[in-house]
Amino acid sequence: MAGNIDVGENTENALAAGAVTQVKAGSQITVTIHQVNADGAGPYVCDLDETSNANVISHNLTVTNNVPGSNGLSQAKEQDFNITVTMPTDMNCIGASTGNICTVRCRNNALAGPFGGCFAVQQIDVAATVNTPENIQTGITLDEVNSQVLQDQADLPAALAANAKAGSTEAEQNLAAVNALIGVSVTSKSAAIETPIVNTSGVTAAAATNGVSTAAADTTTTSATTAATSTKAATKGTKNKNKGTDVNNEVQRRESHSGSSGLRWARRMVNNGVADA
Repeated sequence: MAGNIDVGENTENALAAGAVTQVKAGSQITVTIHQVNADGAGPYVCDLDETSNANVISHNLTVTNNVPGSNGLSQAKEQDFNITVTMPTDMNCIGASTGNICTVRCRNNALAGPFGGCFAVQQIDVAATVNTPENIQTGITLDEVNSQVLQDQADLPAALAANAKAGSTEAEQNLAAVNALIGVSVTSKSAAIETPIVNTSGVTAAAATNGVSTAAADTTTTSATTAATSTKAATKGTKNKNKGTDVNNEVQRRESHSGSSGLRWARRMVNNGVADA
């Protein structure tokens, strides 16, 4: 709701609050995906930005126990699924003021998306990097940054108006009328669990290949948590036009040795310790 997501600012806010998940090279975290509607389904892929704030993907990550679905679609909605994400054995987080922060991005392959979310992790098994203007490469120019900011500001009023209208009483009444007219009846069936095949050995852009492995699964069953840490990410079937990140997503994670953690992004509110988008 506040416009463009400032990754650096939100990361620093989370660090100040002691709310960033701590990891080591090769460790695993459990990410809880909250599927809101049909196109928030699996499979999901995750990748890593070791600089945390430059949108430079250095590693594809191994994802197991994936969210059920094919091409980002299933009949599940308002349901949580746990996926397990493994950190690279050669990771080297250098971002943020602490010099040891990475950003993890998880997203599905829905045609209307992709939908997913991002969260910061803090690597505790490396010496923190001291960043200087001389050793930081700039991805885009200041003029390009300012131009994007101006465009985001111009787009914001229309986005706010659309969000307000979508949640109005009139919109809810219209939906009820349409459902009554068409007599909605849904037949449910189980969705497959697919594991995209990604190259985790080199520096590549995060993209799944066409090869997948599948297994039968019931979309109404929540996957069990299988790792010592957990993170919560929500996907919502509303496409965010802001740099490919869905502002309706939510990300929350916790790790047993570091306590609960979460990185707040756009449209995030904290209620009773649970971050909602």
